[in-house]
Amino acid sequence: MKSAQTFAYSDMASQLAREGREIISFGIGQPDFPTPQHIVDAAVKALREGFTRYVSPPGIPELRQEIARYVSAVTGAGDVKPEETLVTAGAKHAMFFAVASYVQPGDEVVIPDPSFYAYTHAVRYAGGTPVFLPLKEEQGFTLTAE
Repeated sequence: MKSAQTFAYSDMASQLAREGREIISFGIGQPDFPTPQHIVDAAVKALREGFTRYVSPPGIPELRQEIARYVSAVTGAGDVKPEETLVTAGAKHAMFFAVASYVQPGDEVVIPDPSFYAYTHAVRYAGGTPVFLPLKEEQGFTLTAE
């Protein structure tokens, strides 16, 4: 499914929901809650203080330091270093970089079906072959050991 199709299906699902239909969305991950006020305030403050320029490609050093500290403390991943972190513009970019880092030409990669369309594109771009694993409604569309 292409990106434009994702938005078209999201719009269609929204319309059906307004008509009272029960919808299980597999569409784009739009938050269903307002942006928390402290985030709005921090964004406005940053804009007023002139933080409107490009930053280092891997991300603002202080942010990378805090991410490394947090991940080390919370996940048990060991001593994560800022130079081992990368701030991306969104989940799609992060997923693409992860796939490009690990998938080698000829690798087979299991992809749940249905899933986000970008998974397939990233695997193919890296030279891998997508292998689709159908998810079943009766199993709650979750992965199982089988």
